[in-house]
Amino acid sequence: MKRSPAAHYLAEREQLTVAHLLLSGYAPLAFLVRHLVQLLAPIAMLLGISDPLLEMMQRLDHGGDDPAAPPVPGGPL
Repeated sequence: MKRSPAAHYLAEREQLTVAHLLLSGYAPLAFLVRHLVQLLAPIAMLLGISDPLLEMMQRLDHGGDDPAAPPVPGGPL
């Protein structure tokens, strides 16, 4: 029996719940990537490698957007 588009949409939406994402392995992967970047950030800074992603993560770790902080290249104005 063929499902209606609404039933198909609801079935797909149910698969994308937070619990499903946590169980799928993406959350642990994101956790590991974030901590790997945080571990490598000081080494990158010592080598003089500046990356907007590293700068943005530092700002987030220090309480979010600081009005006195210089703008991140490619970030919001």
